[in-house]
Amino acid sequence: MFDLDLVLAILHHLIVFALVAIIFVELVNVRNGMDAAAARRVAAIDAWYGILAGLIVFVGFGRAIFATKGGTITHTTCSSGPRSAHS
Repeated sequence: MFDLDLVLAILHHLIVFALVAIIFVELVNVRNGMDAAAARRVAAIDAWYGILAGLIVFVGFGRAIFATKGGTITHTTCSSGPRSAHS
């Protein structure tokens, strides 16, 4: 069967690992010194960093809204309203 929560969780983790790799590549490029070519490379790496960061947020929200457990918990918690201690 197709488990959306599992697919989104795996995708979320893979994107996070890719983000860590991007940070490492950027660190290596900056550590060696910055000439014009290195600045262009770091700018391209920064663009990928932004894309991956956006994907992490997008997939995370998708998992919270569309996944089996996440959607139920999120919508139940948000729609229940305030409760008193004596309810």
